[in-house]
Amino acid sequence: MSDARPARLAQAAQRSAPRAGQGRDEPLTLAIEQSTAEGSVALLCGERVLGERRWRATRENTEDLFSVLPGLLSMGKVTLDDVRVYAVGLGPGSYTGLRGAVAAARAFGLPAGSEVYGVSSGEALAQALAEERDAAAIGIVGDARRGRLWFALFHGNSGELAPGATWELTRPDAVAGRVPPGALLATPDWDRLADVLVHHCGSGNAALIGERCLPTAAWVGRTVLRRRRRGIRSEPLRPIYLHPPVAGTARKDCFS
Repeated sequence: MSDARPARLAQAAQRSAPRAGQGRDEPLTLAIEQSTAEGSVALLCGERVLGERRWRATRENTEDLFSVLPGLLSMGKVTLDDVRVYAVGLGPGSYTGLRGAVAAARAFGLPAGSEVYGVSSGEALAQALAEERDAAAIGIVGDARRGRLWFALFHGNSGELAPGATWELTRPDAVAGRVPPGALLATPDWDRLADVLVHHCGSGNAALIGERCLPTAAWVGRTVLRRRRRGIRSEPLRPIYLHPPVAGTARKDCFS
């Protein structure tokens, strides 16, 4: 099945009207999202997306953040010296991708002392889906390996959710009980979790979105800007990783 959702979410970001308080004085923001194999980087002025580039991290594909960034900056007629805020998705997700994204954002911001602001990639995805589907509650779930899922539930008014939901590890059979009636349930790991989620959540309270839903850099940037307007500080600039370290244990994908 082809996955058109990242393009639809990016188009929604482009179409959305500026919100109250957004104007010319808002900073130029460069946002980076690498919590999944579908990486992206976006340039924003306020909440207006000036451009976005995406790539898929595979052994055969040589595209990555550093190969697509020059074209994005050239398209926007800006340089890194013009960027005032670096927004970075913190996961949960691919630890390697997240670690690289955080390191890149820190390095980009260092010369000019620019602000580096981290936010959960799952929160950015929830905000995108809330606006796209006018939802007031969204659960985001993913494959945490070792027989567990990571999960958080976001609440708020339809179209915009409250930030800062708590991420937790849970068993697959416990997810349905954590989602209230009428909420949406989405995952970036549909290719691995489809059977598990349909089995445990397909007939529950939540409306399970039956396709892969990916966070994008455009929505990481917009989510960061909304949090900054509300005076909310950055999350710690490190990948969100919920498992305690286990030395000498091979990682297994329990749901493939």
